[in-house]
Amino acid sequence: MIAPDLRLLVPAAACWLAVWLAAPWRPGWQIGAALGLGAGAVAGCWRGLALAAVVALLAAGAGLASSGLRAWARTSNPVAQLAAVGADVDVRLQVTGDPLVRDGTAHGRAYHLVIVPAQARALASDDGRAWRLRQPVLVLADDSAWSTLQPSQSVTAAGRLAPPRSGDDVAAVLDARGPPVHADGPSLVQRAAGHVRVGLRHAAAALPGQRAALLPALVDGDTAGLSATTEAEFRATGLTHLVAVSGENLAIVTGVVVGATRRLRLAPRAAAAVTLAAIVAFVVVARPSPSVLRAAVMGGIGAFGLVGGQRRRALGGLSAAVLLLVLADPGLAARPGFALSVLASLGLLVLAPGAAAVLARRLPAWLAAALAVPLAAQIACSPVIAAIGGGLSLTAVPANLLAAPAVAPATLLGVAAAVCAPLSSGVARAAAWCAAWPCAWLLGVAHEGSRVPASIVPWPSGAGGALLLAALTVPLLVAGRRAILRS
Repeated sequence: MIAPDLRLLVPAAACWLAVWLAAPWRPGWQIGAALGLGAGAVAGCWRGLALAAVVALLAAGAGLASSGLRAWARTSNPVAQLAAVGADVDVRLQVTGDPLVRDGTAHGRAYHLVIVPAQARALASDDGRAWRLRQPVLVLADDSAWSTLQPSQSVTAAGRLAPPRSGDDVAAVLDARGPPVHADGPSLVQRAAGHVRVGLRHAAAALPGQRAALLPALVDGDTAGLSATTEAEFRATGLTHLVAVSGENLAIVTGVVVGATRRLRLAPRAAAAVTLAAIVAFVVVARPSPSVLRAAVMGGIGAFGLVGGQRRRALGGLSAAVLLLVLADPGLAARPGFALSVLASLGLLVLAPGAAAVLARRLPAWLAAALAVPLAAQIACSPVIAAIGGGLSLTAVPANLLAAPAVAPATLLGVAAAVCAPLSSGVARAAAWCAAWPCAWLLGVAHEGSRVPASIVPWPSGAGGALLLAALTVPLLVAGRRAILRS
């Protein structure tokens, strides 16, 4: 077995961990800590500290510097200053993500809320001052017209600015008044992505119950139709990763494509071109937002590493991607979706091969391989699940094992429905109908698994809970491996 390349793993982990832990800090504290780590790296170099430790200090310092500078720019601009006094403004926005609709009841009154991530491009206050800028904002509106917007679309709106919650990666929150005024339509790529997503939603609409909502969630992360009960069941059984756009989704698609190119014996360049086309198609279906592009990078590296047997190179590439992405967008370090995507890929690359080899000493090879994948993914993702308050699921490994045979068929049939939807609604509905059966199986696994008594072990949430679980997991893994090998 080829040993994985861990040289980039240490600085990537150091950078990510430092930015995550320092996310609540003030910008000045982050920049000060970055300078301290940089000085520590220089002193360590002077005193002969190991090169890996010096590089880790430099990577952590660079991450904190990037995070601090971005936080300073986000809090020291006209949008943040006007938000601090609750100013009324007219603003030109560019939508950066899909609107999220929330309906419910609070204090005995029903509400309809549309949440739109956007970037403020121009701003005018009531006193006649105007600015041109680029600052992230979160729009809160009660007009349904906001829910029809697509990423990259430009609109103008009026409303009142308010400060964001602590830890939010935006300069302000805009409480919008009335509907948006359309300035420009979405880009060609986003229009195509919107047609595909809507086509998939329509193709799945005829499916019974929550199957209609689960299929879009599996394919492009569109969880708007999932009920709170279904989301809770998936979370309780450790299946949350299935309804988030992650490297696993893309690994399934690219794995099938790479396998097909090998069966057809295509030349390396032709095979690479076909695989790249599949990745681009996936990005279009799931929208080329920063989170989806990140998943494409992670999934693409993981898929090529697993299918091509280049785990050593794949781990180095995954580590480099994490390091560059956190430096470019430090806000990713605190997002659970980012962590689940990275850790799931890391578990498949690092833990799964060894787990399969160890389990094969006691179990048949096929069963050992089948158990190793969900076991590795669950072990790798458990600290994040604990951090967001999910507790420790005792049913996660068997639930993932039972769900595994249905994930690929549901995902691939859903992708087929999405791709065919703009061309033939009948073919798309037929593919969605076929996908209904594996979706029903996944829903059944989540439902039955969540009913197991004491399936969730309470665990401290937040960064402390995640670090505690990670600290306990490593020695337990080492001890378990030694016990199996000695027996």
